[in-house]
Amino acid sequence: MLATLGTVGLFSGAAVVSLRLFNRNSRHHKSNDVPTAVKMHENRSESESESEPRRGDLDLYGLSGLYGLYGLFMNDPPANNRAYVPTDIEHIANVITHGLCVVPSVLGVTFLSQLASTRNQYVNGMIFGFALVALFSVSTSFHSVFYLGRFRFLKEVLHRCDRATIYIFIAASYTPWLNIRELRECSWTSNFGWLVWLMAFFGILYQQIYHERYKWIEITLYLIIGLFPAVALSKIQELFFTKELMLGGVSYMVGVVFFKSDGRIPCAHAIWHLFVGLGAFYHYLAVVKYLMGAKNERRYQVV
Repeated sequence: MLATLGTVGLFSGAAVVSLRLFNRNSRHHKSNDVPTAVKMHENRSESESESEPRRGDLDLYGLSGLYGLYGLFMNDPPANNRAYVPTDIEHIANVITHGLCVVPSVLGVTFLSQLASTRNQYVNGMIFGFALVALFSVSTSFHSVFYLGRFRFLKEVLHRCDRATIYIFIAASYTPWLNIRELRECSWTSNFGWLVWLMAFFGILYQQIYHERYKWIEITLYLIIGLFPAVALSKIQELFFTKELMLGGVSYMVGVVFFKSDGRIPCAHAIWHLFVGLGAFYHYLAVVKYLMGAKNERRYQVV
């Protein structure tokens, strides 16, 4: 199932990018014999019909000046409560940056299943692993359909699923750690395991109701859900300050800056993807190193 989900996400991304570029090249060759004035009028009409300006469309390669070149990597910021429209280069970068993570995440989950030495390790590893694969696969599928420019309903569904998967991934990333015996047996940390999922549920509910509105509230919810369970982990000092968990957390926090910077930083969303992939990599290493396999001095017992 994981392999199927990952394969669909990866190949849908590759197919859509290829199809989109082929269609654009076809239109370009067909328009070579059209007078320049006519093409300029058509381009202007197409631009005016867009809901957002697309100054970075690949068709603008003919523009002179740095503004046209710079515009290939970034469109204007969206109006309040409106979705950002990426340039073609941004679209491709968004697909590639998470598409390349699909197969490694599937292989990583397979390794977790083989490394688990107890049923509890297996269950917790699969919760984290499935969310990892879903995060990259759904993201790649959404950005692929978005780039294709068709299937508006499917794009809307995948966009909502993409945002919901972020909440699920945050909760799933914490689940193995909050099920460590020391935390489950402590009176004030024993309930964090279900609390983080409850918070994720309300985050998803809010996101579905106010989709693409009040972006700062959405980011605040991500940060609250992402930082709140860390309070429980602080009970185990040597675990809380492990290199892998710290680097993963810092990667996510830095990435949030770019998540809110579409139209202000070129390829901001793709950069956000890179930080998400880096954070997920560090947290995966932490799960393998401290939670999976036969118990030794470096591993904690998952219940």
